[in-house]
Amino acid sequence: MVLNFYELFAQYEKLGTKEERINFLRQNASQALRKILYLTYNPEMKFFTNKFPPNYRPDVQSPPGLSVSNLYMEIRKLEMFLESYKLAVAKKEQLLTHLLETLEAKEANFVLGILQKNLKVAHLSRSIVREAFPDLLPEPGIKG
Repeated sequence: MVLNFYELFAQYEKLGTKEERINFLRQNASQALRKILYLTYNPEMKFFTNKFPPNYRPDVQSPPGLSVSNLYMEIRKLEMFLESYKLAVAKKEQLLTHLLETLEAKEANFVLGILQKNLKVAHLSRSIVREAFPDLLPEPGIKG
C-alpha cells in the first residue's frame, strides 16, 4: 500500500535521530518525493502563489485514499505553478484549483505547503534534505 505524502511525513516526524530521518528519506526516495523536496527546498523554485485559489473548494466527500487523484499522479503538474512557467496567472489559478479539488483535502494542504516552501514537517530542513540527497539541491550561494 502506498502512503500519501502527509502519512509518510507523519511517520518521519516520529523518528528520533537525524540518522534515522536521513535513512527514512533515502528508503522512501521515489521520484515524486525527490520532486517535492526539490521544489520546496530549492530557493530558485519560486511559485506564482502561496495561497489557495479563491474558488478552491476542498474535497470533503471522498474517504482518505479514494479521491479522484493523488499527488503521485499529479506531481509533474506542480512545475506549471512556478513563476517562470509561461502561462497566464488566471490560467495557473484555474489549473491549480482543478488540481487541488481532485486531491483529498489533506493532500491539497500538503501541496499548499510546497507552494509556501514550508511543508510544516518537524525536523525536515534543507540541510537534512542535502544530507539525504547530496545531488538534489544546489549548494547554498551557487546557482544551480
